Amino acid sequence: MSEITIRQLAGMVGTPEDKLLTQLAEAGMRFEGPDQVISNREKTKLLDFLRRNHGKQATAAAAAPKQITLKRRKVSEITVAGGRGASAKTVNVEVRARRTYVKRAAVPADNVVDGEREDALRKLKESQAQHERELADLAEQDRRRKEEQLKLEAAEAERKRAEEERARAEAEVAAARTVGEAAAPKEAEEAPTPARRHEAAKPARDKDTAGHKQKRARGSHRMREDDEGGARYAGGELHLTDAERACRSTRKRAKP
Repeated sequence: MSEITIRQLAGMVGTPEDKLLTQLAEAGMRFEGPDQVISNREKTKLLDFLRRNHGKQATAAAAAPKQITLKRRKVSEITVAGGRGASAKTVNVEVRARRTYVKRAAVPADNVVDGEREDALRKLKESQAQHERELADLAEQDRRRKEEQLKLEAAEAERKRAEEERARAEAEVAAARTVGEAAAPKEAEEAPTPARRHEAAKPARDKDTAGHKQKRARGSHRMREDDEGGARYAGGELHLTDAERACRSTRKRAKP
């Protein structure tokens, strides 16, 4: 049986608060007001006190007489006229009455006491059952609240995990993009553009053209030399000019 206030107990039992406080005081339990909490031990003590108190009242009622007999005596005077000129006479009349009154309220006293006790016990049990139901409802509400809290925490953890994964994926994509952007200029520098390939190919063509021209020039000169040699050795004889002859004669004279 859980602890409730005196006001709540009075409402459950159907007893005025002042009367319940008085009964508690008679049972040896002092309370300052109806808002104080009464424990299970104090309620049990009050119930025992009420049982003992009602038992004493029933014993006293049983010891008292269940009926009362009243005896009444009434004396009155009656004047009786005398006959044939005689004077009137006074006669005393005594009336006795005996009445018995039965105390009918004392007959069902035991039943009344038992009914009150049973009613008090029933109300206390109803109070206990009601409070147990309230405790069960509170426990159920607490369980549901904890379940909702666990669901909210799980949803929050899932949301954080999804955000972390999304942030990690975005970071990886950004890092890959940064690496690609950093490698693109190097590849652009290493790979020749069409204009550079054209410029690189142009000097090679110019060089080939110059070499070809040089070869052609050298070939023409040799051809001229060959032509001159052929002219000088025409007919199997060496033909010298006047200057060559003079030079040869000078060389011959100079030899010792």
